Amino acid sequence: MDHHRTQILYSIARQVLRASSLDDVIDSALAGLTALVPAWRVSVGLLDDTDHTYTIHEARGEGRATLPPGRSIPLASFGADLRLLRRGQVDLVHDLRGRRDKAGHMQDSMLRSQLIVPIRDQQELLGTVNVGADRPGVFTPAHVEIVSELADLIGTAMGKARLRDELLLAHDQAMQASEAKSAFLATMSHELRTPLNAIIGYTELIAEEEGMSIEDVRADLTRVHASAEHLLALINDILDLAKVEAGQIQIDPAPLELLGLLEDLEEVIEPLILERGNQWSLDCPPDLEVVCDPLRLRQVVLNLLGNAAKFTQRGTITVQVRAEGGWIRLTVEDTGIGIPEGLLPTLFDPFTQAHRSPHRYKGTGLGLAISLRYVELMGGRLEVSSEEGRGSRFTVWLRPHEEARPQLVSQLRAGVPTHQTQ
Repeated sequence: MDHHRTQILYSIARQVLRASSLDDVIDSALAGLTALVPAWRVSVGLLDDTDHTYTIHEARGEGRATLPPGRSIPLASFGADLRLLRRGQVDLVHDLRGRRDKAGHMQDSMLRSQLIVPIRDQQELLGTVNVGADRPGVFTPAHVEIVSELADLIGTAMGKARLRDELLLAHDQAMQASEAKSAFLATMSHELRTPLNAIIGYTELIAEEEGMSIEDVRADLTRVHASAEHLLALINDILDLAKVEAGQIQIDPAPLELLGLLEDLEEVIEPLILERGNQWSLDCPPDLEVVCDPLRLRQVVLNLLGNAAKFTQRGTITVQVRAEGGWIRLTVEDTGIGIPEGLLPTLFDPFTQAHRSPHRYKGTGLGLAISLRYVELMGGRLEVSSEEGRGSRFTVWLRPHEEARPQLVSQLRAGVPTHQTQ
């Protein structure tokens, strides 16, 4: 009998370890279980600790169980038995008559004996193997040992499958990161070469050209300076992201009046906005203060406005500030080309760009990644909504300055007009 049992267990182990899916693993285990244990009904149930449910994955045998395959019950239905199962202990009841608290998910009117064995991997409870009989006192210590061995096989197979899935996910993520960095380097090679070539070209022209007028020299030097500024901005983006990722960015919080910041930025960004035939409007209540790092917030808003101007032509760009739900909401909205829906989930990832056309839209693709991290470091949120061909809306949520909040509330209640420019 022991030799026969060993042969069957060996055969089951081979089938389980060769199985390509969880269904095959459980099917092989249940087939062997019915050959080794005098069971009236057998099943395998799996736990989901995320939503705290238990589901019968597969069942075999006679009778009609209270919980058919695919149906879920709360883990709380196990009561105190769940703690025993998590510790690796079996739940064996020789006679269920008068023990309705033990009948559980296998109960039907003819069930008399019940054996529940935990399926575990690395001390984690993954599910149970359930065996029932229509007579009392059916299951012996030998049966408990057999079911426990099969439960261990299932747990090992499930652990291997989970590890395989984790390795595949890690591989996919590594490949995506590698592809993103390769695309970034390809973009950066163009972005860095362009201003460098301009600087070299104009300085060579000045050095070699005889008889240049002061005006021509000044014009070329202006172009050299602009190219150098652009190159410096690219390098700063790379260094800023590296500092943020390394946790080396220091945030210096201070109260800041948003209207003053936006009016200053208006002078900087308006030429680019108007250059592309866009209309521009600013709508911000006066004396509205937030707590932030002024330098970092300026960089964030400038990046959002720069993107809006870059991707909008003969459209409208609107900046609106409002107090909402204990937060200050700053929105930059445009009617530009918008962002494809499939690219929104990765929009704030480093080394990615929504529109991979470096020759048409200049930039490193790091601005939004840096902006998101700055806003989060200031205790805020940065959100985006967009529709391709219709435009985009970026929203920065910041905490108001506590001392300014009562004044703001009184102004809004009194209907004080907001500042608007168009």
